Amino acid sequence: MLNIFIFFCYNVSIWTDPPTAFSSDNLGDPSITFRNEPDVEVTLLCEVNIFNGVEKWKNVTYRIDWFAEGKSLKSEEICLGNGEPCQSVANAKVHSTLEHSRYRIGQWVSL
Repeated sequence: MLNIFIFFCYNVSIWTDPPTAFSSDNLGDPSITFRNEPDVEVTLLCEVNIFNGVEKWKNVTYRIDWFAEGKSLKSEEICLGNGEPCQSVANAKVHSTLEHSRYRIGQWVSL
């Protein structure tokens, strides 16, 4: 049995402009599912909706951190806020995957 605990799935950093408050209203609640593959191993998928046109901003870096039992399993930065349009969030969603080799069945996985 795989236990999944959703804790936190996004961290937004603004690099090129002076620091400003970033409202969580611009992001949806994280959703964790799995890829439907014929293999026994399960790859977990985290998706976060982006609202209010933020996906068009060129100065935002999204970071998704995966944890199990208090230890970091994976940290992934998406769109580096370098002033270029980011194709990774063009559909107004941020995605990250956690491969089966990075966790054990039965671990509590959080974001």
